Amino acid sequence: MCTSEEPPLEYWKVLAEQRRQALAETLQENEELHSENETLRKKIAELERRLENKDYFAMMYQIACNDSTQDQ
Repeated sequence: MCTSEEPPLEYWKVLAEQRRQALAETLQENEELHSENETLRKKIAELERRLENKDYFAMMYQIACNDSTQDQ
């Protein structure tokens, strides 16, 4: 607006509604991202646990193989 007179009240109502809608959309997206983030954190924790198990069993297998070759 490039005039010196005040914008009509309807202008402010429309602007407020547009901003309310944008805020609602942003909040919804934020909730979805928060949920996705939590899911991914749980998945990472599970994969880290599996990796630790894999390392443990690989070490135990290596020890068993070494014991087996020493017994022969």
